[in-house]
Amino acid sequence: MARSGYLYRRSSGIYVVRICVPKRLQAVIGRGEIHVSTGVRDPATAKAAAFRLLSQWQQRVLELDGMDVLKVVEGSPVLAGEGVIRLADFALALGMESKALLMEVANHGVVLVCVADGWQGVEVADIAEVERESDGQFILNSVEEIGEPVMLTGQLVLFDTGLAVSRFLKDGEYLGEVFFRDAKRKRAVFFDPGEKVGIDALMLSKRDAERIRLALSMGVTPSMLDAAKALRQPSLPAPALAHVYPSVVAGHKYGAMRVSEVLDRFLADKKASWKDDQYRRMAGICGVFVEMMDDPMLADLDRPMIAEYRRRLQELPDDLYQARRRYGVTSLAELVAAVESAGDPRMELSSANHYIRRLSEMLNWAVTEELLSRNPASGVGGGGKRDKREQDERGVFDADDLAKIFGVEWFKEGKGKASARGAYHSYQPHYYWLPLLGLYTGGRLNELAQLYLDDVQQDDAGCWYLDFNLNGSDKIDADPKEERSEGGDKSLKTINSQRVVALHDRLVELGLPEYVEALRREGHVRFFPELRFDQIKGYGKAAGSWFNERFLGTRLEIPRDGTKTFHSLRHMFITGLFDAEVPEATVAQVAGHERGKTMSAKRYRKDQVASKLQPYINRVEYPLPTLAPFDVAAGVLAVASALDRKKRRRKQQVRSESRTANQP
Repeated sequence: MARSGYLYRRSSGIYVVRICVPKRLQAVIGRGEIHVSTGVRDPATAKAAAFRLLSQWQQRVLELDGMDVLKVVEGSPVLAGEGVIRLADFALALGMESKALLMEVANHGVVLVCVADGWQGVEVADIAEVERESDGQFILNSVEEIGEPVMLTGQLVLFDTGLAVSRFLKDGEYLGEVFFRDAKRKRAVFFDPGEKVGIDALMLSKRDAERIRLALSMGVTPSMLDAAKALRQPSLPAPALAHVYPSVVAGHKYGAMRVSEVLDRFLADKKASWKDDQYRRMAGICGVFVEMMDDPMLADLDRPMIAEYRRRLQELPDDLYQARRRYGVTSLAELVAAVESAGDPRMELSSANHYIRRLSEMLNWAVTEELLSRNPASGVGGGGKRDKREQDERGVFDADDLAKIFGVEWFKEGKGKASARGAYHSYQPHYYWLPLLGLYTGGRLNELAQLYLDDVQQDDAGCWYLDFNLNGSDKIDADPKEERSEGGDKSLKTINSQRVVALHDRLVELGLPEYVEALRREGHVRFFPELRFDQIKGYGKAAGSWFNERFLGTRLEIPRDGTKTFHSLRHMFITGLFDAEVPEATVAQVAGHERGKTMSAKRYRKDQVASKLQPYINRVEYPLPTLAPFDVAAGVLAVASALDRKKRRRKQQVRSESRTANQP
């Protein structure tokens, strides 16, 4: 969808959407711009409101722009046949502007092509062989080692269409650092600092162009066709702005209020009490109802509509985020079509019920606020009942999986492979320690990723242990937006998560204490200084992306169906404790769960010290292949390599931003 506007904030703090009226419609609308207040100060809520307003505007543009609608329906001879067509010519054939088509290009996952003219870069035969950072960014040193210098003239394929489109819409141009040589997306060329591509230089295949035109024509209704033909009459009066934005001009409440407005109010009310990830999760889940059911009025809500929503949910894939990335689409209608065409699995009833329950939570709030008299979704989602036992919902790694995971080179040799120059581009110490810590301590991913060196301690009895704590003043909420104080970059899910866990003898034997001391000597304070911090997901985001996607999925080819993840290691550890007949209270302490079921147990039972826990933890055993002790010296060098890459990448970003700022 074309986003012919942008969001800005007034001095009052309220966000406003600026909508640019196409020149061809300015005489009809009576102005060149429309400014519409979202009425909110929260950026996330404002973005949701802006998307809704821009969607409404795009609908009105199609209704107003009769010649555009007719051209979309009738097609054009220039789109016939094989070959490529300039984006500008494609837009002209539909009577639209180039930027208006770019979002549709991104939605359909279309390959965009540009023409190089004597560009100098480095070509690699297979982009899969280029080493990456833990956050997925390419390591340029690796490109230089395996690639060949080239000077290119001819067609190149843009590496990331979605990113390129966002840059074109924002800046009118795109600074590309990676391009494919052809549509096979294997041979790639890297440019440092990047080559500038203008929107007028973009091309796409005629076949893709016709596919987009057909998709647009499917959205044209008979009334829109009638309006298009009527607009050819010179006596047609100009529409009033109230017809463009009835919700903004007239205002909605109660029966006439849209569900999207209820969602905005609901999120604004919960903003202060929810963590950022919970806020984003609820906004996304409830937003699915708004999109799938065409943002109904509250007066139209009833149980048949909720039942129909549940039916439609089961036409979607289970993981919407990953499916959108895989198919390169954003709208749910396109996603349903893509999943049906590919024959992929659909959302199960239990997952659909989860969406219904979250919607019901919002509607219950609306009843409390007297926006609704009743909640039509009440009880439709199964009342929170589970279809599976909790212990069955997360898969565990079998013996073959463990052999794959712990059979890679850094577990066989205690270190990864160094480059010809002695640097470590494809190995970082958390590759070695995080899976072992998950398996032998049961720590959650972010708990482990954010450990400080001071969290690894030894008691008077000589027992090594991990101290899971939160030294900042806030014991639950993590990653505050304001400047973080010491200990403020750590997150623990609950107060019960603060605990000590004795280190299994296996971890000590493999050299964990020695590595901690080596990091201290180098001046580090964190156990994994190579990991990058994320404001929402903490240090665990980069680690999880590496382990769950690139390691398990890409390298080991373990199916990514959500059942086997890093959390499976924790599940195996807790199961191992129970199998070893460890008392339930001890398991609860080690796992960071609630200490006992009774009030007396919660209040008066003290946690055991590390030396008392160690005999229990040492009972846990796994059928692992032979593991080499951690190479401490190589680990320190790998950290230095990672930090050096971070530093160089920041410098490159600063240079790139400086060049952009200095452009006329």
